[in-house]
Amino acid sequence: MKAFLGINLVMTFIRYPRRRMYWSSEQGLRLPLIADAMAVNRFEDILRYLHFTDTSSTDPGNDKLFRIKPVLDTLQANFLSAVDPEEFQAIDEMIMPFKGKLSIKQYIPKKPKPWGVKIWARAGASGYMYRFEVYRGAASTGAVSELGTAADVILRLCDDIQFKNHKVFFDNFFCGIPLITILKEQGIYGTGTCRVNRLQGAQAKLKSATELKEEGRGAISVVTNGEDVTVTRWLDNSLIHKASSCLGKHPTDVAQRWSKKDKKIITIDRPFAVKVYNDYMGGVGLMDQMVAMYPHRRKNKRWYIRMFFHFLDVTVVNAWHLLRFSGLEQDGLLPFKASLACSLINSGTVRKRGRPTSPPPLPVKRKPVSKVTREVRLGPGNHWPQLNDIKNAQRCQDPACTRKTKYSCMCCNVAVCPGCMANFHTRS
Repeated sequence: MKAFLGINLVMTFIRYPRRRMYWSSEQGLRLPLIADAMAVNRFEDILRYLHFTDTSSTDPGNDKLFRIKPVLDTLQANFLSAVDPEEFQAIDEMIMPFKGKLSIKQYIPKKPKPWGVKIWARAGASGYMYRFEVYRGAASTGAVSELGTAADVILRLCDDIQFKNHKVFFDNFFCGIPLITILKEQGIYGTGTCRVNRLQGAQAKLKSATELKEEGRGAISVVTNGEDVTVTRWLDNSLIHKASSCLGKHPTDVAQRWSKKDKKIITIDRPFAVKVYNDYMGGVGLMDQMVAMYPHRRKNKRWYIRMFFHFLDVTVVNAWHLLRFSGLEQDGLLPFKASLACSLINSGTVRKRGRPTSPPPLPVKRKPVSKVTREVRLGPGNHWPQLNDIKNAQRCQDPACTRKTKYSCMCCNVAVCPGCMANFHTRS
């Protein structure tokens, strides 16, 4: 299974028109990294029989996701336990592209991929996804509170960050004054773009659109209710309303806009609520962007297989963010994904039967030198010298050292002098 997952990761950034081309007998097409790891028939058998739930003994009930529910539950728990939540987070929707037969499939015309499964997600400003919920239709959400279905999604996705001083941002599909009030009672500060019909009378206390247009582009009007929820009305190309329990007008800054009337770029005043919202609202979109860079888009009529590979891509991006948080990541997503795929293939490679598809390698006279990856060398672990019971000493792997030693690192398992341990494990 490790080799199978690694092969699928390689197929996301080395794309062939047809899957069997990776095992082609033509040397210009054959990819040894995949073809030498597993036979094509074995790969297709695993893909054909891949399931995540025993459907013969499991009662699906009304759960439309029962075929992949164990995988989703495991990922949800691991995403939350891997890292502490960021202070600024956003909640938005993401689409898993799928055009097959499925009752929970959605059609959203304005999306780049209009056909697919809708997923509510909560992500930090970095793009790391903490919580997600697959939309299964209005009838599958259970009892709906007086706040409405959209507000209930926000409350469910935020139930693990109550009273921890987090700031959550969402768009006008979710936002409402009662929702922000309840979030504040739970110790969560909410900010969102609010529709006029959800302002609960605040629009009557704000300056009208005519008054703001007389003041000019960038005019601001603010009102606060008894629960300390502030509504900010700002005139840009059109009227914009921001409702927040922690942000308002001050401190204002300036924004650059193109003026059709003056035919030049002008600067206008911008309230603080709009600035912070623009800075931290794009977490889910950033995750969507990273997944779309190297996606697994092989056609499959079974929706749960398509969903599994979509969340496999999400998991790889989350793992890359964890490496960035540790300070060890200096390359982009592609080198990390390639390294991860090779590690999975090498750790799970199976020996194929029958004649080899390529000639055996020539015998190597010189003993190969074992190397350690940068992540292991600079990462945490028991980096202590140990004396090995060997006859011949080996060359120290520190580039600054030319001596031979019988000592090796307990974690890296390569020859290192005791005096070179510090330099070897801190050199970038």
